[in-house]
Amino acid sequence: MKNYYQVLGLNEDATQDEIKSAYKRYVVKFHPDKHNGDSFFKERFQEIQEAYDFLITHHTENCKKSTIVPTGAGFSVSHIQFRCSHKNIYEGDSISFKWDIDLPCSVSLKIVGDNSYQYKNDLPQHGTFTIHIEITERLVATLYCTNNNQTFSKEIHLEIDKTVDIILGNDKHYLRLVKTKKYVDSIFKSLSWLLTILYIWIILRIDYPFPTYTDITILNTIIEWLFYLVGWAMICWIMPLVLRTTFPIDSQIKEYARHIASTRNL
Repeated sequence: MKNYYQVLGLNEDATQDEIKSAYKRYVVKFHPDKHNGDSFFKERFQEIQEAYDFLITHHTENCKKSTIVPTGAGFSVSHIQFRCSHKNIYEGDSISFKWDIDLPCSVSLKIVGDNSYQYKNDLPQHGTFTIHIEITERLVATLYCTNNNQTFSKEIHLEIDKTVDIILGNDKHYLRLVKTKKYVDSIFKSLSWLLTILYIWIILRIDYPFPTYTDITILNTIIEWLFYLVGWAMICWIMPLVLRTTFPIDSQIKEYARHIASTRNL
């Protein structure tokens, strides 16, 4: 049997983070697309993938739960169950935290990301809370249970899995999708400016007097300009933005990334 730790240049007591870090380095170094499909690099890359797939099965839990550290005595770990819905977390995902607490207590939940913070209190003893993951590297969710001046907590540490990004960076189909997305974005951005020019041209060509709503000239002028500004925002910016969301390219990129992650056990 192969020594998969040796394939990735690791000691046999390597952690999940060390396995992933080594895999990322070797994927970039030996990816066949960077070496014109050379057979040596293809074989080496397959060997690296095989080693990673084997070793990562020992670290499949991406929701790493910390030990409960109670501030009071007489507390059992079994009293609080706190878990998350996904093992593999990617940017743009929605993730649910679920808890079941057997003790009567005041329940609160704190979720801290690199650039985000959420705090919810007065929660039920059995519940679920769902969040949408924005651009971030890691999240820490802490569930608090407070009763009679004693506070118990349990944490879930989440790392946004970036391993797939390295592989996708050399994937031709993925790069084509990203290129298409850039074209679509630039088209809709140009469309907004073209509609703006057309809108101004139409406004300047209109010789029909704007209705008067009051006897105050300045107020009528303000109303007229507000009307034009709202029309400009709706037609030239909001409408293209809504149309852009109907294009499937974003969901195609996300689904392809998920497919790559699932097939490579990332």
